[in-house]
Amino acid sequence: MSEKLRELIEGYTNNDPKFFRTEDGRMMERTEDGEDVFTGYFQDSEGKFYTAVAWEEELRKLYRETQDIRAEKQRKAEAERQEVLADRKREEEKNSSLETKPTKKPKVLIFVIAVVLLVLLIFAVYSWNDTEEQRVDHNSPDTTEIPTKISDMDTVFGDAIITGSSVRLRKNPSTAAAIISVFEEEGERVQRLTPDTLVKEWKYVQRKNGEQGWVFSAYVNDSITPR
Repeated sequence: MSEKLRELIEGYTNNDPKFFRTEDGRMMERTEDGEDVFTGYFQDSEGKFYTAVAWEEELRKLYRETQDIRAEKQRKAEAERQEVLADRKREEEKNSSLETKPTKKPKVLIFVIAVVLLVLLIFAVYSWNDTEEQRVDHNSPDTTEIPTKISDMDTVFGDAIITGSSVRLRKNPSTAAAIISVFEEEGERVQRLTPDTLVKEWKYVQRKNGEQGWVFSAYVNDSITPR
């Protein structure tokens, strides 16, 4: 254990005010000059300390575990759906086998009745068309408007929106992490990729152009109603 880490743990345990934790997990030290300096260590919500490398690896691990849990839930849901479909099919086959097979005479009778009804229906339609044509004034202009254009439905992307301008998309959940891109205007829709319990102060999202990164949660509104 390094001397700095030992001093950090001792001071933080004893509630030394010069050591404090930022929202993104960084441990800071306030110098005698009043300047806040990053100690090089991170701390999670349970009080465990990490180096910068270990902290990044821990975030990757949590993300992988989240993806595995989501995939397992999807597999279980699909297996249950297939089981329900199989049970329904077996029930239908069972009920079908219990039905009495109809004789040939009723089939023939039903076919004859259907043909007669079809002929009567065709005759009635033609008779009605002839009557309507006699009532139409062929000299009157046709005022029926025929639609010529069908508007495409907009495909709405994402389940959350950015609530600020010049908001930064970062490589890691830290204000010291590299900036991937910037949301120039408020209101851009994004897709959340991790649950809120992973890193409470940050959200891992994807832009419509495919870019993925971390955004400070205060600038992500995920209470919108999907369209």
